Amino acid sequence: MKKVVEFWKVNEQSLTFLLIVLYLNSFWIYFYEEMAKNDWLTGLFTVQFFGLCTFLGLRSRKKGWKLPKNVKETH
Repeated sequence: MKKVVEFWKVNEQSLTFLLIVLYLNSFWIYFYEEMAKNDWLTGLFTVQFFGLCTFLGLRSRKKGWKLPKNVKETH
């Protein structure tokens, strides 16, 4: 368990981003048919998207994460 915690601490920025992307894509794929019929489910997806983006932004400020240099130069 100690190795898992150390791995998480070292790679938290990239793992958090990947888990958010994986979750949102899974939600969209699983509820694709329902989202086409129900507006509230599409709204729920939008709320989750902006909520998780805000969470990631606040977490990055708290932890002092910076974008890698190559990402800053290309975006």
